[in-house]
Amino acid sequence: MQPLTLAIGLALLRAPVPAQTPSPTPVVFAVETNLVHVDVVVTDRQGHQVKDLGPTDFEIESDGRRVPASIATYIPLVDDGPGATPGDRGAKLKAADVRRVITFIVARPIIETLGGSNAATNMIIARRVDRMLKSFIEKEVKPRDLVAIVNADSRKPLLNQFTADPAALTMAMDLLRREWHNPDVPPVVMMPGSGAEALARYGSEVIDLTESVVTRLRDMPGRKVLFIVSNVLAVGPDSTSSPLRQEMRTLVEHANRAGITINGIGPGGTGSGFSEALDILASGTGGSVVGNTELLGENLSRIMELNQGYYLLGYDPGEALRTLPRTVNVKVKREGVKVQSRPQVYDKPVRSAEAASPDGVDPLVALLNSPLAASGINVRITPYLRWLDQSSGDFQAVIAIDPGTLDLGPDSANPSLDLTVLARIADQRGAVLKSDRVVLKSKLKDQGRHGVRLMIRAPIGKSGFYQADVAVQDQRSGRMGNATVLASLPDLSDTRKRLAASSLVLRPAAQPQALP
Repeated sequence: MQPLTLAIGLALLRAPVPAQTPSPTPVVFAVETNLVHVDVVVTDRQGHQVKDLGPTDFEIESDGRRVPASIATYIPLVDDGPGATPGDRGAKLKAADVRRVITFIVARPIIETLGGSNAATNMIIARRVDRMLKSFIEKEVKPRDLVAIVNADSRKPLLNQFTADPAALTMAMDLLRREWHNPDVPPVVMMPGSGAEALARYGSEVIDLTESVVTRLRDMPGRKVLFIVSNVLAVGPDSTSSPLRQEMRTLVEHANRAGITINGIGPGGTGSGFSEALDILASGTGGSVVGNTELLGENLSRIMELNQGYYLLGYDPGEALRTLPRTVNVKVKREGVKVQSRPQVYDKPVRSAEAASPDGVDPLVALLNSPLAASGINVRITPYLRWLDQSSGDFQAVIAIDPGTLDLGPDSANPSLDLTVLARIADQRGAVLKSDRVVLKSKLKDQGRHGVRLMIRAPIGKSGFYQADVAVQDQRSGRMGNATVLASLPDLSDTRKRLAASSLVLRPAAQPQALP
C-alpha cells in the first residue's frame, strides 16, 4: 500500500470494524432547580464511606442559618460497569459512562543555592512518586475513570490524554520518571535574602498551570479530583494580601465553581512537614492533604477511598437569601462519623461535555482534542511503529471507520461517502509531527461491507511515546466520531530492555518483503 498525505484511499478491511459496546443507561437524579446543592463525603472511624443516610440525618448551616436538607442522594462512583476496552484501538469513554476524572500535577523542581542543589534529594522523591503512581495505576484506576498525569517541571507541561488504559498511564508515568531532572528547564535559584521570593515565583507558575487544568476540567463529566504532588509549593510572605495568596484564592473559587476537589500530597518524607499552600487549596475545595510520610501509596489509597462516592444534598436557602456563593457547614446526626465538604458553594452552569465546543473553535478540532468519545461514528486506530535504521523510524496509524454508522446517501445501490477527516500524530511532548484534513466524497467500494480504511504516516527520529488522534464528521448526517491511540518506540541502544513490538503484521510466505 502506498501512503498518501493522509489516505491510502478506500480499501477493504480483512475483518469488519467491531461495533462499540452499547453504553448502559446513565443514572439520572431528579434535581430541583430552586435548591442550593452541595456535595459531601461521610466516613466512619475506619475511613470507610457511610452510604445509608437520608435528608433528616444531615444538619446544614448556610451563611449562619440552620436549614433542613430537602434531598440527600448517595451517588456511587466505583462500579463494575464497562469502560473503554484497551483492546478497542483508540476507544474512548462516552460522557455518560465517566464516573471520575483524576488529574495529577507533579511539581518537584531542582533548587540551587550557594551550598549546592537538591538534585540528590529530588531523585529520591522521584522514585517515591514513581512507586505511588505505579500502585495507583495497579490498584485504584477503574474502567470508568479518566486519568491524566502532568509534569509541572517540563518546559511544555503536557496534559496527557485522559485515559483509563493502564498501558497508556504506565507510558505517561515512565515519561515523568525519565524527566525528573530535565536539563532544558532552568532550576529555581535561591540566593541569600531572596529565597522566599524565588519559591513564590515558582509557586505562581504552578498555580497558573493548575488554573489551565481547572479550565480543561470545567466541562468534564463525573467527579473531578485533582492532586498536586509537591513538597516545595510555598505561599510567599506571611500576608493575606500577597499576590500568590490572591492567586490561590482565585484558584479555589474557580475549582469550586467547576466542581473540582483539590488534594495535596507532600512526597518529601518524614520530617519534611506539610505545605501550607497545599493545605489552603485542599481545605478550600473539600479535599485532603497528606505529607510528612514515606507511605505515599497508602495515603493516596485513603484519599481515593473518599472518592468512591458522595452525597448530593439540596436545601432551600430561603426567599431572601438566594444569592451565591454562600458559606456552608454540614454535620451528621450520628456518632463516630466524619463529614468532608466544600466551605463554599457556587451556582455553576450545566453544559454537555460531549457537545460543548469553545466559541470560535472548529468543532472537529475540539473533538480531536477531546478525551471523550463522540457517539455518532465508530472509529478505531491501529498503530505501527518501526525503526528503519539506527537513527530514524516510522509511525503509521491505520484508521478504520465503520460504514454502518455513516449516511451513505439516498441511493442504496450506489453508496457514497461525504466525510471530513482530521488526523494528527504528536510526540510525547505534544509537538505535532503530522496533521492532515481531508474531505472524502467517493463511491464506497463493495457496498462498504468491510469498512473504510485510511492512514496517516510520520517519520520519527528517536525512541519514546507517540500519539495518533483522529476526528471524523459525516457531512450528510452531522454525526461525528473520534479515537486516540498511544504507542511506544523502544530504545534499541538500551541493552537492558527486551525487544518490544507495537503491532505484528502477518503476510503470506510468498510475499515476505511486503511489510509496510
